[in-house]
Amino acid sequence: MRANLGQMIKAANGRGEIRNEKFVWLVDRILVKQGNPQLYGTEFEYGSNKVAPIDDPKNLNARRKKMGLPPVYP
Repeated sequence: MRANLGQMIKAANGRGEIRNEKFVWLVDRILVKQGNPQLYGTEFEYGSNKVAPIDDPKNLNARRKKMGLPPVYP
């Protein structure tokens, strides 16, 4: 079901029905809940101020920029 939900969210974002800010949050939430590293750096580890693992962190800001989000790391 989550895979279908992810496809639906991506399609809705492509049609402009979901803002990029919500889209990246949903993508990261689904990935982290599945035990995978996130893409956009929006999720934190439960009970701490530590960012949950990020896939390919050196390209994080490029992914965020593509979605119109500010950088996480200077």
